[in-house]
Amino acid sequence: MNKINLVEKKKDLLKVAKEFKDLPRYERNFMISGLKGGMSKRSYSAVRRAWEEDPFTMSEEVMKMIALEVVRERLLDLHQEILYDVEHQLIDWKKLQDGFLRIEQHFISSKLSKCKILVGKNGSKIG
Repeated sequence: MNKINLVEKKKDLLKVAKEFKDLPRYERNFMISGLKGGMSKRSYSAVRRAWEEDPFTMSEEVMKMIALEVVRERLLDLHQEILYDVEHQLIDWKKLQDGFLRIEQHFISSKLSKCKILVGKNGSKIG
């Protein structure tokens, strides 16, 4: 638990720690104050162990971020001037029955003309 310096009654920290003890895979508590430094008297050392997930496995969230970055990179290749006030968002990510992905990304700007420049006629610049 972080920011324990913000809790007025330190007994409240122990009540919260007791509530956490029934959570799956909960073993120990750490009470830390970044402002005051150090830990409370009831904290323990962290235990070293192997990661539970394979570090080389791609999660769907990582793939979504890659999809956004690929489009950003393509836009940088196509345009000498970057339109900084255009927001780029991932809207939808669907796995299709044929094994393909349908990825919908939106460009949001105060001026439609800026988005049209980025995308090109019928999406011709970014596909």
